[in-house]
Amino acid sequence: MRIIDAQKIVEERLSNAGIEDVRVNSRRIICKVLGLSLTELLLHKTDEISESDFAAISDMTDRRANREPLQYILGSWEFCGFEFKVGKGVLIPREETEFIVEFALANIPEDAECNILDLCSGSGCIGLTIAKKRPKCRLYLLEKSDEAIKYIQENVKNLELTNITILHEDMFEFESGMKFAAILSNPPYIESDEIKSLQAEVKKEPAMALDGGTDGLDFYRHIADKYFDYLKQGGFVVVESGEEQPPKIAEMFEKLKNIQIHDDCFGVERFVSGEKK
Repeated sequence: MRIIDAQKIVEERLSNAGIEDVRVNSRRIICKVLGLSLTELLLHKTDEISESDFAAISDMTDRRANREPLQYILGSWEFCGFEFKVGKGVLIPREETEFIVEFALANIPEDAECNILDLCSGSGCIGLTIAKKRPKCRLYLLEKSDEAIKYIQENVKNLELTNITILHEDMFEFESGMKFAAILSNPPYIESDEIKSLQAEVKKEPAMALDGGTDGLDFYRHIADKYFDYLKQGGFVVVESGEEQPPKIAEMFEKLKNIQIHDDCFGVERFVSGEKK
C-alpha cells in the first residue's frame, strides 16, 4: 500500500467519525508512525509502506476516531517552538497560552537573574519555555497532579534545563518564604457545571486541570488573596482565563496597578496582567 492510499483510508475513517480537519489529523498520524516531516510525507506519498506501519497507523486512527486528543496519540506537542511530552493526565498546551510566555519575556530582561513562579504548571510548557529563554532566572513550577509532575520531569530532561525547581504541591496550601519577580498561571477556569458539555476531546483531559469551581473563578480568588504577597515590589502577574472572565478577574486584582486585559491570538479577551504597587 502506498502512503497516499493509507492517507485516504485514514481521512475517510476520521470523517465518518465526525472528526474535523481530517487532513491535518491523518498527516500528523502518518508522519508520526513513519518518522517523516510533512515535507517528506508530500515528497514520498507514492512510497510503499509496510503492513506493520499500516497497522500502527490504523491503531492511532481508531484512537482518534474515539475522540482521544491527537496530542495524546502523538505523545508530544509544540509550544513556542519547543516540543513538549504530553499524554493522559496532563493539560494539552494550546496556541493561545503562548501569550503568557510572550508577555513575560517582554517584561523580563534577557540578562535578568530573578525567581519566577509558574502556578498550575501542567506539562510545564509555560515555565520551561521561559527557563529556556531566560537561563539566568530560576523557574519554580508548582503542580499538584502526580501525572503532570511526571511530564514536567521528562520535559525538563528533554530540554536540558538546570534552572528549574519543581514544587509538587497544592496551590491552595503552598506557603512561600521567597518573593518572585513574576507569577504566571493558566489555572483551571471552566465552571463545574459546564464540564459535562465540553467537546469530547477536552473531556479526555484531566478534570483537575479544567474545573475552576462553581463560577470558574476559584483559583483567581486565591491568587488575589494570597499570591500577591509573594510578589516583589514592581513584580507582575499574568493569568489566562475563559471567555468573559477577564473583567471579573481584573476586579479581583484591584490591589495591583497597571491592570490590563489582553486578547488572545484569535481576538478574544483571555488574559489579565498587573503589577505590584
